[in-house]
Amino acid sequence: MPFSGIARTDSQGNLVEDDVDDWQPRCDDQNATSFCVSPAFPNPTSEQSTIQWTITEAFFVEITVQDNPNHTITTLLSSRLDPGEYRIIWDLRDLSEGICRVFITISKDDEVISQTHGDVRVQD
Repeated sequence: MPFSGIARTDSQGNLVEDDVDDWQPRCDDQNATSFCVSPAFPNPTSEQSTIQWTITEAFFVEITVQDNPNHTITTLLSSRLDPGEYRIIWDLRDLSEGICRVFITISKDDEVISQTHGDVRVQD
C-alpha cells in the first residue's frame, strides 16, 4: 500500500496543513529532547525539498527514502554528526509523481535512539 497524507508547507517552511503523524518530534515541541525535526519544505513540490533537524549530542544519522513500504529508493545521508542544526536539500526532479516517505534514524553506539518519518508529495 502506498503512503498517504503529508504535512503541507510553503517554500519558507511555514506549515499550511498538518499531518500529526509526520515529522515527530517537532523542533517547536517542548517535549523534544536530544533530537527534533521540522516538516520538509516545500511540500508538495516538483523540484526539491529541504529536510531540517537538530541534535543535541553526537549521533549517527541516517536518512533514507522509500516510494513504497520496504522499497528504499535512496539514502540521503549516513554519517556521524556533531551536535547542531542541520539541513539537507533533496533533489526530486527524477522521481515520478506520488508520495515518498523519508525515514530519519538517530543512533549511538549501534543503538537506535530515535526513528521518525515524514511524507513528501512529488508532483509533476
